[in-house]
Amino acid sequence: MISKKKIAIVGLGTIGTIHLKHLLSLQDANVVEVIGLADPKPSEKATELVGDVGLDIKSDFKDLLEHSPDGFIVATPTSLHASVANELLSKGVSVLVEKPIAMSEAEATSMISTAKKNKVLLRVGHAERFNPAFMHAMNYLPKLGELTSISSMRHNPYPDGRAPMGDVILDLGSHDIDLINVILKEKGLSLEPNNIDAIGSSSLRTPTDLLDNVQVFAQVNKVSIHISTSWVDAVRLRKLELIGTKGKLVVDLFGREVEFFENKGGYDNADSAAMMRYVQYGRREIKPVENVDVWPIELEQRAFIDELNGKKTRLATPQEGLEVLRIAVKASAVVRDRIK
Repeated sequence: MISKKKIAIVGLGTIGTIHLKHLLSLQDANVVEVIGLADPKPSEKATELVGDVGLDIKSDFKDLLEHSPDGFIVATPTSLHASVANELLSKGVSVLVEKPIAMSEAEATSMISTAKKNKVLLRVGHAERFNPAFMHAMNYLPKLGELTSISSMRHNPYPDGRAPMGDVILDLGSHDIDLINVILKEKGLSLEPNNIDAIGSSSLRTPTDLLDNVQVFAQVNKVSIHISTSWVDAVRLRKLELIGTKGKLVVDLFGREVEFFENKGGYDNADSAAMMRYVQYGRREIKPVENVDVWPIELEQRAFIDELNGKKTRLATPQEGLEVLRIAVKASAVVRDRIK
């Protein structure tokens, strides 16, 4: 019989509070036991949630170790990921750390090394992998034929109620870098720092001059890639568009809708020596998404519990988290070099 795992959370800001809400639901479903919470300044919503279940919020996460947790969810500011995770990993505790894995490659590498040395699980919370629309869309990848183009758009108004963790390409765009790498790896390819270019700006001139609009471009073999990230839009957009020789797939990650357009094109002037290929999309097909109302974070938490029980899941490995970080850092550096 699989034992119920004991989970703790450190960091109860905006994202940590969302984790808490869904973890408490899993506790109600008898899937986990929430054994502790830590944050010196928890959100008001987190305080309300724990008041209903009789949990205390500690100021120091190390005080929770006495309860022998099986795993920690680390949802602190990104600047604290490495120090908190390394402390836990060195004590033999498995960790699910929020994305991005860290602020720098050196920090991420230290976390990977600590996990390996202590033979414990380290996973990264790239929750969009568990978006029901994305998971459903992956079933249609073979219908596209040879993949030729991937574009993503993730736009937001400027973050309200939380401090952004770095430039928009790291804070927001790391979701799409990860999703694109998941898609490319299905084709035996990967996005690398040395094959990207980027442009961008700091339109809002925030106090820290964060880049709030970054466009990343890449060519991976025959696949062209465009990643659009912005904090200067009036609305929230979360879309992926994949084009192949046999069709087009549009994934609305926010609206949880998947559309497929079959390419019914062929050749013009078939009797001519100079035949001309053309694209003609057929009827728009809406592909119903299963479990459309399930939150990706809940599925991610369930996957973390499964991995604690020895099962393999789609959770991002720390190496995959590091790959995402390298791309985002490189994109920011290219932009900053251009606008300095």
